[in-house]
Amino acid sequence: MFYNPVRKSGKAQWRLANRCYDAEWFRDAVEKKDHQPCVPDRKSRSMPVQYEAHRYKHRNRIEIMLGRLYD
Repeated sequence: MFYNPVRKSGKAQWRLANRCYDAEWFRDAVEKKDHQPCVPDRKSRSMPVQYEAHRYKHRNRIEIMLGRLYD
């Protein structure tokens, strides 16, 4: 089964993702869903993109919650 990281979900306004999702196709897909991408750019990117650093900083809370659900 193909994993779609940009599937439809409730009323979210932001999509948090790790640096590995720093790709134009991912950002475009998120924006098509009327969400703001919050993905830091890779160090190798020639033109840096802006993102909400304070939102990205707190993404670990979501990861911890999901880890507890999976246990």
